[in-house]
Amino acid sequence: MKGKFFSIQLRLTLLVGVGVFLTVAVLVLFSTISAMRNAISTAKEEAVEISKNYASEVKSRMDKAMLSASAMADALSYVTGKRDQAISREQAQMMGARVLLSNADNLGFTICFEPNAFDGKDSRYANTVGHDNTGRFVSYLTKSEGGGYVVEALIDYDKPEAAPWYWKPKEYLSDFVTEPIHYPIQGKMVFMVSFMAPIIGNSQFMGVTGIDYSIDFLQDLVSNSKFYEGKAKIAIVSYEGVYAANSTKADLIGKSIKEDNASTFNNQIKELKDGKEVVLETDNLLSVFVPIYVGKSKLPWQVRMSIPMEIITQKAVSQMWYQIILGAILFSLSIGILIYVLRQTIKPIYSLVDVTTQIANGELNIRRKDDIRNDEIGLVYTSVHDMAEKLKHIITSIREAAESFSAAASQMSQGSQQLSERTNEQASSVEEVSSSMEEMVSSIQQNTDNAKETEKISNLASIGGKKGKESVDVAINSMMQIAQKIGVITDIAFQTNILALNAAVEAARAGEHGKGFAVVAAEVRKLAERSKIAADEISKFSAYSVSTAETAGKELQAIVPQIEKTAQLVQEISAASIEQNGGADQVNNAIQQLNQLTQHNASLAEEIASSAEELLSQAQQLKEMVAYFKA
Repeated sequence: MKGKFFSIQLRLTLLVGVGVFLTVAVLVLFSTISAMRNAISTAKEEAVEISKNYASEVKSRMDKAMLSASAMADALSYVTGKRDQAISREQAQMMGARVLLSNADNLGFTICFEPNAFDGKDSRYANTVGHDNTGRFVSYLTKSEGGGYVVEALIDYDKPEAAPWYWKPKEYLSDFVTEPIHYPIQGKMVFMVSFMAPIIGNSQFMGVTGIDYSIDFLQDLVSNSKFYEGKAKIAIVSYEGVYAANSTKADLIGKSIKEDNASTFNNQIKELKDGKEVVLETDNLLSVFVPIYVGKSKLPWQVRMSIPMEIITQKAVSQMWYQIILGAILFSLSIGILIYVLRQTIKPIYSLVDVTTQIANGELNIRRKDDIRNDEIGLVYTSVHDMAEKLKHIITSIREAAESFSAAASQMSQGSQQLSERTNEQASSVEEVSSSMEEMVSSIQQNTDNAKETEKISNLASIGGKKGKESVDVAINSMMQIAQKIGVITDIAFQTNILALNAAVEAARAGEHGKGFAVVAAEVRKLAERSKIAADEISKFSAYSVSTAETAGKELQAIVPQIEKTAQLVQEISAASIEQNGGADQVNNAIQQLNQLTQHNASLAEEIASSAEELLSQAQQLKEMVAYFKA
């Protein structure tokens, strides 16, 4: 079945168009992927750098508070228990007050010693300002109006779950930052942490000093971020995962990160407490975690920055659309140029199609055009035109050959028919000769039988002659019978001679095929003549015997040798008849072979005639096929 037509122009346009489209698509895809990777890589670097900057700024401010607490702890550790350098509890409180009032963000100052650890005089200070009912030095200093300070006694310091600010430094023997909390100070809720430093003397834990510090500045710090147009989320998280600041969700301040990321809370807490810098990338978010170690604390806080991937890749996506539009324009221009070039290139092919169509329709008288292009298509056009010219000459030659072939086939057909008729006639003649030979063979066979019978009679006559005269009458009768038989032999010889003549005539008509038969016929004729001669002689002798039979008695002794001679002649006649019978059989066999050969020739002649007719039919078809071309 003939398929749907697709022009070369369409095929090439589709092929090249697909190639150009795929090339542009691959370039745009590669460029977009590279741009996105670069954007993500740049975002990672910038996020890490900015997070480190935030961490550095937070650490710088917190370290100042922690340094003040640590310096106070070191000072108290140095003077505690030394009589020559001892200070009073009031002096210690005044030192703490100076630290408290040195920074506006300082909310309170803590001095909490172990029982009798400061000066061993706890009992003297029982129920005094800044002491509990046992006199333990547990003072807490806060600012008061007018730039002064107020001293109070600490509470719940003896409960680990309520006073981690005391028990954790005691446990770790190092600086400690409490979890951020909202705490009322002088009737105002303040978001704060405590920077606690242990007081260690002679390698023994003696107590803690610390500063309650407002961390409201953290929220101001992250809220003013312009990173990625303010769409990046920046948070500062404590060691236990409490938000100290959140640039996008201020309502989460003071709450656990579990409320914001319940599904990944455990992993985030682990990463936070490991204190390592972490960069996480998902399909939707880029997250950077940078640890913050305040003072000598072993428990890090963390700056957390999260940037939506759509913000990071926004520029890359814009670039992608720009490249897609540019690629579409280039693709359209390429296809337009390609179509124009293909039209100009393929246009000459239509002339070539016209030529091949004329050839297909049998028209070989094609005029060569003058405006043939000097390129491959022009070469093809010239080659096709030359092919048409050569084909024209070939068709003309085939047409002439077909005419000659048709005439020869017609003559062959007529000759084959004549040959078939003559062969059939020859076959009929051979059949007649064969029939005649069969009759002659039958006659010769009868002659042979008669000769044998005569031989027997002659032998009997010879025996009878020897017996005497009394057998003369019998001999006369026998001789009469012999005379009759000899007449029959004479007739047979005459008929044999006639048949031999007929056989010779038929052999002469058979030509080459009858030569062998002619020889046999000649031999048969000779035998027939000899038989006739012998029969004539026997007839003469028989007549003589009859004429002298009356005097047989007297001349019986003289006749006996003649009778013996007659018997010998009869034997010769019998032998000649047998020989004649053999020759006749050979002639008959030869005629039978000739008959078979003639029948075969007749069959071949009919086949030749049939083939000649088929050949003539093929010649006519060839002429009709060649007539399709107009050369």
